[in-house]
Amino acid sequence: MKHRVAMTGLAMAALLVSVGCVPAPEPEPEPDLCQPGTYSTDGAPPCTPAPVGTFVAAEGASEAIPCPGGTYQDEEGQASCKPAPAGWFVATTGAREATACPLGTYQDETGQSSCKPAPAGSHVGSTGASQATECLPGTFQDSEGQTSCTDAPAGRYVAVSGATEATSCTPGTYQDSEGQASCKDADPGHFVAYSESNSQTKCPIGTYQTNSGEMYCLLAPVGSYVDTAGSATATECPEGTTTENEGSTSIDDCA
Repeated sequence: MKHRVAMTGLAMAALLVSVGCVPAPEPEPEPDLCQPGTYSTDGAPPCTPAPVGTFVAAEGASEAIPCPGGTYQDEEGQASCKPAPAGWFVATTGAREATACPLGTYQDETGQSSCKPAPAGSHVGSTGASQATECLPGTFQDSEGQTSCTDAPAGRYVAVSGATEATSCTPGTYQDSEGQASCKDADPGHFVAYSESNSQTKCPIGTYQTNSGEMYCLLAPVGSYVDTAGSATATECPEGTTTENEGSTSIDDCA
């Protein structure tokens, strides 16, 4: 006679597992690690978001790292820091924000810890500049880190952009205004004897000058006279008369 053996529920479950009828229970999961942007003392939950000014790049971190110079972070729980944009800088570690380059300076690269002074021949007139601006013709700048350019003084000029100095007007030319890109030729009847002149001079009586841009005047030749300052020509004596010498100043000198 056959006997039946009663099986408990636990025994039945074990039997079913042994013959592959049901899957075996999964092992307990490994403890989670803190994810990038968070950290804890042992690197496992519960985790804390990286504070503003710091970052956590890897999982399982036990501390947040201050953002290095040239970078910042204005949000919590971040895995990296933000580079300072062009025109801005971050001088310290652990920064929450970038700082605009001050007047007279600029920064043309990202992620920098300082700004560059405007070179001589240029200027920076606003904050947060990503480049310096060349001085325009008629102006110059002989120092770096400046907020504006200087007008060429009277008697001098600046013909090109980005100049570090003004150039003196040469004899025969002058400039009576500031901030100019060229000099003026002396007018006919006038002369400029010296460089860096801010005015022209009328030819005195007894002399004249037909051309422009001259540095001297001509004596009235024999047989002529000049009785008015600033004359471009000499006046011939009446027919049948002449003068004894050059540089006569009146018709009365004609005889």
